[in-house]
Amino acid sequence: MKTKSLYIYGRQPIKEILETQPKNIYRIYIKETAQSEFFQDIIDKARQSRIIIQKVPDKKLTELVGDVNDQGIVASIREFIYTDLHEWLGSLSLKKNPAIMLLDEIEDPHNVGAIIRSAAAFGMSAVLLPSHRQAGITSTVFKTSAGAVAKIPVIQIGNINQTVDLLKEKGFWIAGLSGEETAQKLWATTFDAPFVFVIGGEGKGIREKTKERCDFLIQIPIHPEIESLNASVAAGVAGYEWKRQQKTKGK
Repeated sequence: MKTKSLYIYGRQPIKEILETQPKNIYRIYIKETAQSEFFQDIIDKARQSRIIIQKVPDKKLTELVGDVNDQGIVASIREFIYTDLHEWLGSLSLKKNPAIMLLDEIEDPHNVGAIIRSAAAFGMSAVLLPSHRQAGITSTVFKTSAGAVAKIPVIQIGNINQTVDLLKEKGFWIAGLSGEETAQKLWATTFDAPFVFVIGGEGKGIREKTKERCDFLIQIPIHPEIESLNASVAAGVAGYEWKRQQKTKGK
């Protein structure tokens, strides 16, 4: 599945996509005064892949991506190609007890980027994004993920509940992150099977119909005077605990 072309910015995001998806880059814009080993390395690798390099003034970079910390480099990407869900499932080994993050209508691209970065950092197998009422892959997501978007399969799905049902049929356990007191504690949960972590949207959490499809809910205990955790922080904590348990098992 494809999205329209977009601009990404920042050294690490562009370095990652240049190394993993060079054919997806149309042009790289570099600040005309940039003089460093990093930029020379980017130029050399881009030329090897026959990517157009253009030295431009600062104002041109601002015109392309706005008033952001572009770090002197912007790339124009032909398209973002989402991984196909069914092809991905067909190539996945459930014997390794994989884990994935499923986002339930998270609209802040900073949260989406941070969750993708955590999922990649902890060795999860994919991140699933619904196509409606959900931030997709944008330049902000690329930057916030520090290039992790290019390191982990990102899958765009249609109906969340139908996808959850499919994943359950394939052998995944569905765990919804929730602040409810009746939910079981994160540290009391054993992750010894394929797992899907469902992360609810900002302020509203997991939608009721999706919550009903979860096999169980997981709570991250926090100080009683704090109402809740940011969605990306909660995802990071859950991802860390999942990874800790896998490492304990020698994975």
